[in-house]
This record gives sequence, C-alpha cells and structure tokens, in this order.
Amino acid sequence: SGVTVDVKKGNCSYKGYRFNFVDLPGTYSISAFSPEERLVRRHIVDEKPDIVLNVIDSGNLERNMYLTTQLIDMNLRSVIALNFYDEFEHRGDKLDIDALGKLIGIPIVPTVAARRQGIDELLDTMIKIYESSDIIDPDGRLIDSVKDDELIERYHHLIELEHRHGKKHSASDIEGNRPLHSIVRHIHINYGSTIEKAIGNIKKILSANEGAYDSFTPRYIAIALLQHDKDIEGLVACFANYDDVVKCRDEEEKKIEAELRSPAVNAIMDAKYGFIAGALKETFEPVEVDPNVFTPTTRIDKIVTNKYLAYPIFALIIYLMFQATFSLGQYPMDWIDSGVEVLSGWLRSAMPDGMLKDLLIDGIISGVGAVIVFLPNILILYFCMTILDASGYMARAAFIMDRLMHKIGLHGKSFIPLMMGFGCSVPAMMATRTIEN
Repeated sequence: SGVTVDVKKGNCSYKGYRFNFVDLPGTYSISAFSPEERLVRRHIVDEKPDIVLNVIDSGNLERNMYLTTQLIDMNLRSVIALNFYDEFEHRGDKLDIDALGKLIGIPIVPTVAARRQGIDELLDTMIKIYESSDIIDPDGRLIDSVKDDELIERYHHLIELEHRHGKKHSASDIEGNRPLHSIVRHIHINYGSTIEKAIGNIKKILSANEGAYDSFTPRYIAIALLQHDKDIEGLVACFANYDDVVKCRDEEEKKIEAELRSPAVNAIMDAKYGFIAGALKETFEPVEVDPNVFTPTTRIDKIVTNKYLAYPIFALIIYLMFQATFSLGQYPMDWIDSGVEVLSGWLRSAMPDGMLKDLLIDGIISGVGAVIVFLPNILILYFCMTILDASGYMARAAFIMDRLMHKIGLHGKSFIPLMMGFGCSVPAMMATRTIEN
C-alpha cells in the first residue's frame, strides 16, 4: 500500500464507450483496519461502480489475491488485471489463466501496463461485463446470455439474480433469451460447514431488517460481524434487532472456536487463504528453484537482512543519504541564497522607497527565498528515498526496523514517515495516516 489515502481520477474513450476510472489507494485488503482500507471500501459502497478493476501484481499471487476473496464476499462485478505478466513469464512460472478464472468466478486478463500490453483485451472484457454478464462458463470464458432453463440448470450453484444497483430478482424475472444486465456472478467461498452454518444463522436474524442490504450483501455483513469489523458493527447498531444480531454473532463465534479450536476471525482468514491456495494448486506451476543457486537478489537479501549486518548497513545507508542531502544540497542552497540577495539588492537600488518596495523585497522575495532555499535538500532526500523504494530496500528496511519500532508501539513501516520528516514535515504528517494505530 502507498503513503497516500487520496484517490486519482482519469478517463478514456474506447470503441464508443467512455471509461471513468477512479484509482484508489493500493491495499491488500478492505478489512477497514487502516485509513486506505476504509476509504477503498467506503468508495465502493457509496459510488457503486459498474465494475471493480482489481489490479494484481503477478509477483505474489497468494498474498495479492486475499483482496479478491473479499470482493467475492461483497458480490461485486469485477475483472482482474494480472499485471507485470512479462516478469512472471520471464521467471518461468506457468499459470492456467482460464482455469483460475473459472475457479474464482472472475475473468482474468494478463497485462503489462507500462507497455500497454493487454490493455485492449482488458477494456473489451470490461465492456462485455458491463453490457452482458460476468458469468463464467465451464471453460473459464465469459458468456453473453443464457436462457432461463439453462441458467437454472447449469449455473444455479454459481450465480444469484441481482440488479447491479441492488434490486432483487427471482428466476422467473428472466424471460426468454436476453443479455444478463441484471445477473451478477455469485460464487461463494466455502468456509466449511461450521462457519457456513454460523453465517446462515446470522443472516436469518439480519433478514428481519428492511433495507439492511442497501450497502452490503447479507452474507458479507454476517462474515464481517464474525470478524468484528467496526464499521459493519456500526451499521448493524442502527438495526431494530441489534441486540439479537450481536447475541447470535457471539453464540456462533463461541461454537466456531469450540469446534475449530481457533477464533472466528482466524478461522475465516485461514479459509480464505485455503481457497486461494487450492485454486493456485490446480492452476499455478512455479518454476523450480535450486536452493543451492543464488540470484543477485537473494545474495543481497542475505546480506542486508543478516542478523548481525542488517542494522550497521541500515545505519550506513541512512548516514550516506543524509550526508548527500546536506553536503550536496549546500551548493544549490548557497546559489539560491546568493540569487535572492542579488535580486533584493537590485530591486532595492532600482525602486523608489515606498510600500510596494517593502512588500516586494522584505515580504515576497525574502519570504519565498527563505522557503525555496531548503528545496535542494528536500529534493535530494526524496530522490534518495525513491531510489531505496524502487530497489526494494525500503520494504526490507521496514522489516529490519519492525522489532525496534514495536518497542514504542509502532509498525516497522512507521519509520518511513519518520524519515520523510527530516525532509519536510507536511508530507511526513500526511504519511502517518497510513499507520493503523
């Protein structure tokens, strides 16, 4: 995830369609434990996008697909862009994309965004989902339309009839052969009999509340309650039978813990990763790596994360970064300072005395000069941090600092805003919004 909780918007035209994209903060889940997670989920709920484009880094499928399981629980129309696919193939890994799409019920398009590879196919897939359906056929491909009988017979275990804006339909609402504008792919993740029974019992209690599902599906609410999601608990607090819902949740939670010997939140998380691992086991074939062969990356990792060398190397890198910032930055600082003095002196001799002269020299030029004189230091510091981030060392530094930062109640990645504060306090304070607690 990034250091911002803002959104970026863009648009494009393709085959007569106008695409309005909203780029949400990068996150591995929408469990509402951090500001960016809350923002992503709140945007999806409030804005009700026609399609959720889930961009996944192909470098670590198991970790990056956890968010996909949550989107499945929310029953959203979505498509997966499997990015950095060129690096994936370069490593020698193999993936049956159609089979994986069939197993998770979401179309997957391999992309290399930096070179626009796969973008047209991705847009075509999004158009097909928007105009027709996101039901996956037995071969893992999107289908345009099905007849009612065929729908009930072949896809009853995969789909639920639902209007894209929340209006419910029964099977009898689908007449003849029509594009599936109101049919949404609905594959449930099977959490096992114990958890599924708990979800069903909570859903029964929730069903007594009209309008309870305007924002979330009942299944998602039930799962989130078992995970003690604070936002969902706040939503349920408005229900007339709130006490009954909480009582039912607590009872089911105890049953899960007694039968599975694990808290409900951990059991659900394990089931999600089990679903991901099972799907990847059937479709993903990683290249076999000889443990005796070390790549340059693994060699460097062994050095920079070494038990004894990690902290001295970290201290040396930080020292060199600050040395470069203030030593190299001193030269442009002196140039800017001299330039401001020359400009002020020239205006002082060229302009007659008066309020305008005082405003320009003592106000605008002196004020702006006092700020921009530090610009070289800030630019050099952020340039160094960008290099560290691009090289992957920043993530390793967060790992190295984790134990030390935990002693003051912070996560290892909290050192990033701490470092940014040496350059400029404002972006550093903004970056602290990504800290969970």
